[in-house]
Amino acid sequence: MVAFIRRVYEKGKVTIPKELRELHNIENGDLVKLQIIGVVEADERTTRRSTDAFQKSHLKAGYAKVAKGGNIDE
Repeated sequence: MVAFIRRVYEKGKVTIPKELRELHNIENGDLVKLQIIGVVEADERTTRRSTDAFQKSHLKAGYAKVAKGGNIDE
């Protein structure tokens, strides 16, 4: 599973990072399976709601791995 933190924009829009789109060959019109594991406050200091046992530090560490071309579960 790959996790990343992104801001939600008008009408619920989010952007999948370019590196992930390229890695998974995601193209315009493709359907992607999403899972909400939590909601992070805009200042990223506290988790407002959590739907899973993931901690914010785990998400940040995972995002750092993804940004470097890795996978959060590695």
